[in-house]
Amino acid sequence: MVKYRGRKPTFDVEQLHRTHELLAMGWTPSAISAEIGIPRATVYRIKDDPAKVVALLETWGIA
Repeated sequence: MVKYRGRKPTFDVEQLHRTHELLAMGWTPSAISAEIGIPRATVYRIKDDPAKVVALLETWGIA
C-alpha cells in the first residue's frame, strides 16, 4: 500500500534556497514571490517552518 504524500510542492530545491537567501537579506514575502515565481503563501510557509518544508521535498524525492 502506498502512503499518501499530499499535494506535490509548487517549488523546488533551488527556489527554496533562493527564498532563504532573500529572506536573510530582508526582502518581503510579496517581493520574493514576484521575484522567484512562487505563491506568497508558500514563501510564508518556508519562512515559518523551514524544517517541515525540507521534509516535504524529501518525501517527494525532490530534495
